[in-house]
Amino acid sequence: MAMAVVVFGWFALNWLGGSSCNDPYCPTSNSADPPTGFTLASDVYEFSGEPIDIPPGAGVDITVELRNDADVSSGLSFFQYRQESQGWEPLGAAMVGAEGRFATGRFSDTPAIIAVMRRLSPAGNVIAYLDPGETLHPDAAALVTIVHTRDLRPAPDGTVEGTISPAPAATDATHIPSIAAGNSETGTLANLDQILRDATTRSNHVRAIATLVQNSGLPGIDISYMDLRADQRNSFALFIEELANVLHTDSRLLTVTLPAPARNGETIAEGAYDWTVIGNAADVVQMRPIRDQTTYRDDMTAILNYLAPRMPASRLALTVTPLAAEKSAEGVVPLTLTQAMTKATQLRVAGAALAPNENVEIVGFNIDQNEDLTGLIWSANTATVAFTYKLEGNRTVWIENAFSVGFKLEFATEWGLGGIAIEKASNDPFLGNIWPAIAPYVETGQPLLLQPNATDLQPRWSAEEGLLEGGQRGVVRWTAPAEPGAYTVRLSLSDGVVTFESGIRLAVEEREESGGG
Repeated sequence: MAMAVVVFGWFALNWLGGSSCNDPYCPTSNSADPPTGFTLASDVYEFSGEPIDIPPGAGVDITVELRNDADVSSGLSFFQYRQESQGWEPLGAAMVGAEGRFATGRFSDTPAIIAVMRRLSPAGNVIAYLDPGETLHPDAAALVTIVHTRDLRPAPDGTVEGTISPAPAATDATHIPSIAAGNSETGTLANLDQILRDATTRSNHVRAIATLVQNSGLPGIDISYMDLRADQRNSFALFIEELANVLHTDSRLLTVTLPAPARNGETIAEGAYDWTVIGNAADVVQMRPIRDQTTYRDDMTAILNYLAPRMPASRLALTVTPLAAEKSAEGVVPLTLTQAMTKATQLRVAGAALAPNENVEIVGFNIDQNEDLTGLIWSANTATVAFTYKLEGNRTVWIENAFSVGFKLEFATEWGLGGIAIEKASNDPFLGNIWPAIAPYVETGQPLLLQPNATDLQPRWSAEEGLLEGGQRGVVRWTAPAEPGAYTVRLSLSDGVVTFESGIRLAVEEREESGGG
């Protein structure tokens, strides 16, 4: 039996092959079928060694040999077979060694029967981002292969601050926390100035990250350092190379989240991020979403053509998002679906108090086509539901939903990318539900290219009493009923998936007749 005590109280159990088996795990005749959507990447092994007394807080590393024909590119997990339920259940991530022949898992005990399995997903990696405290969207649990929880921050001395979230429940996805920095993380860019200033401080940061990964029993780490300066380009690339080498020596994964390169006319500008170095050092590179949809499709085509000869496409994941975006003279900002549709359904009334049987115009003032606004439309140029409105100048809102995301997934298929990533994969009711587009893509590797029905995007009006006229262009005429009272007129508007509603309360008052002299 090959057994050794390694750092941080973990034991190692290795099955290294051979004509006879005197190892703690030996091949077994168990022939139970793998779970739906998985295939065996190793033989099935049964624990036959002596019981091991594992101290509290410690655990065991189990290494098994993979099959010669195993695809080790992505989606490998350890499973255990439960005799009582006569079925397989996930144990945790399988970390593949540099030569691709062995897989290692970290566990708190020695399961009786284990195997390494690979998810059968034509889509490659499906990566989910969560903020601390968020729960994974229920439709995501069976689809994702990697979950990044944005838990950690770089400290000025090169150590790592923060508390790692528990691995999300109800999924066998590999949990790889993110170390995040950028303009949205207060003070972190100043910390990176200290870390990236020279080789010594970079190496200190690498050691701190590697120690955190080992101490915490993590399968790897994600680096998400946004908004770096162009003069930090070389130092950041060297940091990623060094970190990758250290983590790979210990069979750990390195994923890196990067902003998309910028397209300036006929040129592509990488800025602070050397995609060639980083793309060849990291196991997965996730490209953050481009929020400005004006030229998204042309820009993404040019960017992917640019990256194709510079890094393996199998390591690149295209990020899609459930967040809408608003463009104004000040720039582009993200919105939740609820925020976007709240803007679209805002109402005002044109006129003073009403008397019975009088009429008034009620205006959806951000979709009023009589004011040269578009109303809610499917934009063929951007492949999104969109609308324009006016507030201190012209503004455009693009809404991401299952329709628009389907057209974005087309890029992953066309360029043979290694996967997709989902920004904000949480169970947040204010976000758009893009999982109906992702589920069939994961199953088939092909996107569903569907557009919403144009009539579904048209405004619909209703009133408790009285008569409504018009309304298709965002303005409706309401004739009050004969009886005085307070009445509500409602506007319903859909992005083709979810319907939102707003209402305005109108008072109908009997007019006092003026007396004669």
